[in-house]
Amino acid sequence: MTNSTDCDTMNLVNYKPIELPEHMIAQLLKDRYGMELIDFSELISFDDRNYLVHVTSKHDNPYVKKIDSNGYLLKIFNAEFSKNENFFDGFYSLSDHIRKSGVSTPERITNINGNLMSLEEIPTDTNNIATSRTLQHMVILQTFLPGVVISKVPMVPSLLYQFGKLIGSIHNSLKDFHHSYFDQTSTSSWSLTAVPRLKEYAAAIEDDSDRKLITDIVDAFIEEIIPVMPKFQPGQIHGDLSDLNVLVEERHSSIKQESSNESITSQKNKPDFVISGMIDFADASFSYFIYDIAIALAYMMTSNKQVDAINVSGHTLAGYLSEFHMNSAERNALLLLICCRISQTLAIATIMSLYKLVTFDATNTLIRVMGSVGLQYGRVANQHGIYANTDEVNKAFKTAWKQMNKDYPNYGVNQGLTSQKWWTEVMKSSLLSVCDKKSTDPEVLSKVANDIYTFFASNRGWEVIPGSEEGLALLKDKGLKLGIVSNFDNRLPKILTDLGIANYFNFILCSSVEKVAKPDADIFKKALHLGNTKAEETIHVGDDLTNDYLGAKNAGLRPIFFQNNPDIPLPDEVSEDSVISNMQDIIKLL
Repeated sequence: MTNSTDCDTMNLVNYKPIELPEHMIAQLLKDRYGMELIDFSELISFDDRNYLVHVTSKHDNPYVKKIDSNGYLLKIFNAEFSKNENFFDGFYSLSDHIRKSGVSTPERITNINGNLMSLEEIPTDTNNIATSRTLQHMVILQTFLPGVVISKVPMVPSLLYQFGKLIGSIHNSLKDFHHSYFDQTSTSSWSLTAVPRLKEYAAAIEDDSDRKLITDIVDAFIEEIIPVMPKFQPGQIHGDLSDLNVLVEERHSSIKQESSNESITSQKNKPDFVISGMIDFADASFSYFIYDIAIALAYMMTSNKQVDAINVSGHTLAGYLSEFHMNSAERNALLLLICCRISQTLAIATIMSLYKLVTFDATNTLIRVMGSVGLQYGRVANQHGIYANTDEVNKAFKTAWKQMNKDYPNYGVNQGLTSQKWWTEVMKSSLLSVCDKKSTDPEVLSKVANDIYTFFASNRGWEVIPGSEEGLALLKDKGLKLGIVSNFDNRLPKILTDLGIANYFNFILCSSVEKVAKPDADIFKKALHLGNTKAEETIHVGDDLTNDYLGAKNAGLRPIFFQNNPDIPLPDEVSEDSVISNMQDIIKLL
């Protein structure tokens, strides 16, 4: 946005915890679990930090009988999720319930205080622990399940049958499962209920036949699935029974294995595989059992290279039906639901690979003034014996800013002014119009203006808007380049650094430095050059209709409007599918 409110902001929240050095991991294990670290390795995780740790057999945890030689998974959850204990209780209750039915799932280890989890203060900068701020992260130590994912082994019919049978038995066990966390409706784009959203993504599919196929499948879902949903059996589902979330382990056997094809036997002394566990309950929800088996079949059919896709589904479905009854409505819908999941995978993957760069406005999009301009101006002025009403200063500031920007646009950089001189005039005018003239000595006012300028050159007057860092972390973890394109002066890089978010950006463009301001297309072209991307591969997010939304759109970028005040009606020019009010939601639009 323009700087008329380039001074307004938020509580900083880390989305993903910082990577911990070895000594901190060791200390955490010792202090909370009474265990001595031998070695560790970090596992890939989108939201959190996951460390596979091995510990010595000697320990001081009264709740642990014997150390597991397979090691343990130390999970440090992001600060946002860590605020909701019901979140953890829900997912681990589901995991525990499934484990009781005979399927291995991760199990939490009780810490030395008798708790299954603990909130820990973890610094955001491990290089400067003494001065770093800290955030609360939920810490859980859980069992590490051995084995490999099912996609890594030959998917012979006996294993597929076993997989389907497992899903059926789990669904039977989940009929009586309930947890309040899952009472809320899933909003995930990966839920099969969200299939109609795929039409929003269709434009990104370049292949005409693929695009038509997806839109046809969406139409079929709307016409054929939605009307019969009330006939589907509702229940708790895993939500992502893909070939990457089911573990198997090797077994040598000459015993005939149960399968949908009785002629299939294991050759003597030739290893075969059995399902050993299930992981990743992050997509779990209360939905329809039919969704779970449809998702599983879709992934098995598309990932399997050894067996024909039809046979894959046949063997898996046979195993499933040996345990769980499907009614006629579910049987009739199954094939279309499989197609829906495959369409989701194609469309969402295409969208996620379509964009390479996301640029952001700064003020009132990522950061804002703490409190208000009037409040901060007044505080600094008070230190010099100048007193003014906050609301009056706010009103005077807006008037002064608009007039100065009209007379000397973009901080007057093309008219010989410096940004500090420009702001000094705005600040003096703001205070002069509302203060007692006797207390506004020109020399004193100059000192006040200088102090205010310095004050806003650091993080003292600013805060990060809630959800901003979470959204940035999500995009960064997706491998996207990020940049700033802001009508701001040269103080912005330091402000973002002090606020702890500058490291997310590949570049920071300030209009006063570039001597060109939004909505001019040239500043967006500079961003494309720095990002080494094309306009159609780039998204710009901002809260100003003219400078951000229309400016980016006219430059060929995809604009996203950041609605920071839901009480203000959405401008007519803004498309409803290009609006977010929390930066975390940007991932949904992608």
